[in-house]
Amino acid sequence: MSNIRRSLFQVLAFFAIVLFLPLNMSAQTNTGWNKKKPQTTTTKGSKSSSHKSKSKSSGRSHLSAPSTAMSKQERDHIIQNLIANMVYVEGGTFTMGDVKSQKYCQVKSFYIGKYEVTQEEFLAVLDENPSDYFNWSDEKWKMMEAYHFKKSDYIGNKRPASGVTYDKALAFISKLSEMTGKHFRLPTEEEWEYAARGGKYSCGYKFSGSNDLNEVGWHSGNSGVGNYSKDVGMKKPNELGLYDMTGNVEELCSNHQLRGGCRNSDINEPYFGCELFVWGKVDNRKYTENSQSIGLRLVCD
Repeated sequence: MSNIRRSLFQVLAFFAIVLFLPLNMSAQTNTGWNKKKPQTTTTKGSKSSSHKSKSKSSGRSHLSAPSTAMSKQERDHIIQNLIANMVYVEGGTFTMGDVKSQKYCQVKSFYIGKYEVTQEEFLAVLDENPSDYFNWSDEKWKMMEAYHFKKSDYIGNKRPASGVTYDKALAFISKLSEMTGKHFRLPTEEEWEYAARGGKYSCGYKFSGSNDLNEVGWHSGNSGVGNYSKDVGMKKPNELGLYDMTGNVEELCSNHQLRGGCRNSDINEPYFGCELFVWGKVDNRKYTENSQSIGLRLVCD
C-alpha cells in the first residue's frame, strides 16, 4: 500500500502545483503482413527488428518530436512498421470470463497489433500526441522537475499513446485506414480476450503469457513511483507474440469497454484487475475527457 500512498501524494502535489503556483504555461506548437504461426522463442524484453525505427527521431532514448519535424519518409516508415507489426490470430472458440461469469464465444480470424499504439504512431497519423495533454513548453517541464515531474515520465516515441478518448481513437483509426487502404478498427472485447489468452496456442495462464505477473505486466509494484507507462515491448510476450496485454495502459475495445492496463493496481490485493478473466470495465466518463491510463491496440480484418 506504500506505493499507492506515494502515488496519491504525488498526484495531489502535482495538482497543487498546477493550480496554485504562478508558473508560465507556454504551449508547445504541435505544428503486408505474413500469415504464420506465432513465434514463442522471443526473449524477455526483446523486440523485432521491424519495430525499431531507423530514423533518429524514433529511437527509444529520444522524446517525440513535434509533427512539423517529422518528414514524409519518417512518417511512412513508422506507418509501415505499424502494419508489419500486425499479428495474425486464427479464429476459434473459447470460454470467456471466469467460473462465476462465463460465456462461450466464437471469433473469426483477424490481425491485432503486436504492441499498443505508440505516441510516434499517433503523431505520424494525426499530427498530434494525445499523451502531451499538458501541452507544456520544455521550460515549463524543466521547472516541474523540481517537483519530480519529468517530461520523460509522460512523453516518448515508444511509450503507448495515452490520454486517448474514444472519439480520438476513432479519428486515428479512420485516418490510418484512409492512409493505408486497410480496414483498421478497435477489437471487440471477445477478440481482445481471445488474443490475450493466446488464441489457439493458449497455455491457460492467469495473465497474458505467464502465471507470473512480473514477467508480462507493469503494476504498482514494478512501475515505480507515479506508475507511469513504459515503452512497449519491454516485458515477455504471450503465446501469440503480443506484448503488454496484461499491463501498461488500459486498451479501448468497441462499445467503450476497457481491458488490460493494471499498472496502477496493487499486486498484493486479492483482486487487482490484471487477471485475464476480468470482464471489461465500461468507461462511464464523458468521452471528451482524457486519461493518462487509456490507450488502444489496433485490429485489422
